[in-house]
Amino acid sequence: MKLALFPDENGGLDIELLANAQRYDDATLSRHALRLMALITQFADNPALRCGDAQMLLAEEQTQLAHLNNTAVTIPAATLSDLVAQQAQKTPEASALADAHYHFTYREMRETGCGAGVRAAGTRRSAWR
Repeated sequence: MKLALFPDENGGLDIELLANAQRYDDATLSRHALRLMALITQFADNPALRCGDAQMLLAEEQTQLAHLNNTAVTIPAATLSDLVAQQAQKTPEASALADAHYHFTYREMRETGCGAGVRAAGTRRSAWR
């Protein structure tokens, strides 16, 4: 794609957009032409505008991009431990941990944790079996 600039009789410029018709369809070329005009308008309105600060997208493209990027998700304030405890309370027989050799439900995990706590407190196994 090429741009050709020609001075006109009134001191302005004529701009031609030259493109390979086998590579670009009419709709794509029209959007490129609209973007180019929007850029030229920005620089004409603000000669001090830096290239990096110019808006490259058309308004409808900005709207579409904002819509596509609207991916905000509300994250619960609970910690992972809180969420696991809530799930264990709701579904004690559901799988909590599993690998190729072992499978534990939330109930089994709780019981294992409780047993470790009792042993850590100094209670002998025969006293609570």
